[in-house]
Amino acid sequence: MYFMSFSGHLPYNYDNQYICMINREGAENVLSGKGYSDEAIAYVAAQMELDKALEFLMDKLEETGKLDNTLFIVAPDHYPYGLSDGTYNELAGKDIENDDFELHHNQFGIWSSSMEKPVVVDKLCSSVDILPTVLNLLGADFDSRLLAGRNILSDSDELVIFADQSFMTDKVRYDASTGETSYFVPESQIPDGYVDQMIEEVENRLYISDEMINTDYFSFVYSR
Repeated sequence: MYFMSFSGHLPYNYDNQYICMINREGAENVLSGKGYSDEAIAYVAAQMELDKALEFLMDKLEETGKLDNTLFIVAPDHYPYGLSDGTYNELAGKDIENDDFELHHNQFGIWSSSMEKPVVVDKLCSSVDILPTVLNLLGADFDSRLLAGRNILSDSDELVIFADQSFMTDKVRYDASTGETSYFVPESQIPDGYVDQMIEEVENRLYISDEMINTDYFSFVYSR
């Protein structure tokens, strides 16, 4: 089942967003004394409603004996573009509002009631990596060549692709709009031709993804 929550959406104020109002006291208590603006507090208050919704769903599943057979995957679909200038930096604790890469920096979670302790995976990934990761966890039979993403829990190389052909790996960050490359490791450790090779791979992946839609490729694959 797929749910999209509106709870954490804009506007982040107490005049137009009822959810922000009902969670205002809780958010203010959490952020008390930390000097956050009203908009930042309202943003946190809005996100608290999603926590409540998940708690409610878990309680209902447990009541009906279905919680043990349920896998939760929680992920954002975009950064909070409804925030005013400066509030991004306030919430992140650093200057990110002029950095298109950092604006999209987020995380997602996979959880089931059988988990005995948290497992933290510190690895670059994006939304297209969620499906192959979950399919592998569930032991599903699928052809990974038909998916744009990669299993995050595998030893595959890290790669995040942006719509404008910019990308990040565990070694570099490439800004397609400027042609600028930033290095996460000493440049001397980068293999010769690595950046050009990655630029070509990103172009190919985006082209193939477009053509799979333009040609209705899956109708040929699954009509056999």
